[in-house]
Order: sequence, then C-alpha cells, then structure tokens
Amino acid sequence: MKTLVLIRHAKSDWGNSTLKDFDRPLNKRGMKDAPLMAKVLDNKDIKPDFILTSSANRAITTAKFFAQHFGLSDGHFSDNINIYRGNHRTYINLLNELDNKFDTVFLFGHNPEISYVASEMLNDFTEHIPTAGCIVIDFDIDDWIDIESVKGKLRLFDYPKNHK
Repeated sequence: MKTLVLIRHAKSDWGNSTLKDFDRPLNKRGMKDAPLMAKVLDNKDIKPDFILTSSANRAITTAKFFAQHFGLSDGHFSDNINIYRGNHRTYINLLNELDNKFDTVFLFGHNPEISYVASEMLNDFTEHIPTAGCIVIDFDIDDWIDIESVKGKLRLFDYPKNHK
C-alpha cells in the first residue's frame, strides 16, 4: 500500500511586483495555514516518509513547515524545479521514480496541475484544491511505478478554511 498526499502550496504574497513568480514568498495567512495543515494531518496520523516539492519559494517554504513539524531529515526531503515548470505528466514521472522504501509521500505543487493530478488519480474528483489544501490518496500498490495502473481511494480532502 502506498499513500500520496497532494498539497497545494500555502497562500503567497503578491505585494512585490518586482519579484518573479518563482520567487514569491508566503503571505501572513500562508505562514499560518502551512503549520496548521501539518498539524491537521499529524492529528489524523498521516505522516510523511518523504517530501517532494516544487522548488518555487512558496512551495518549498510550505513543504519546510511540514518537514519541520514531522522532524524529517534532509534525506527524506527533495525539491525539484520540474514540479514548478512541468505539467501533470511531470508529477506522475517523478512519483514513478520514488524509492519504494517510502510508503507515504507528500507532494507539494501548484494549481492547476495539483488539482489535475488529483482528478486523474481518483474517480469523480473535480474539486478545486485551495491554497494549503491537502488530498490524501491511498493506492493498493507496492511499487510507485504502478501508481497510474489503479485509481486511488480518497481518504481525506481538507483545507484551512475548514478549521477557521
């Protein structure tokens, strides 16, 4: 069994128009929502073995809140620029390359791709994933290479506004 947790980066700051999109930081709400959602997942006993994140500032900052909360070491955390630049196929390809010693992986990305990946992996999932939204999907597989061969089962779809 493998579990994939898709997480959209927390709310970003649009205040500095001179920054490139890639470099945008989290805003105050994002800085609160990221640790909140890490705690929500932890309280539901959903803990990562590995974190894979876009290397865009807002995504990597969100992912680092989760890594810190769960006490993950560097060997269990990786950023990849292709999550920022790529499409849903890029996400799938990166998942296929994961080490099978990791059973629960948190993947931090961007919309619209993160929502599209969720809809591809689940039957009848058409929701928009809000910032800091988390989707927990269980797969009856033993190897990440098989993630496309079966539809996953939705365990949880949650986001910060559910906790306000």
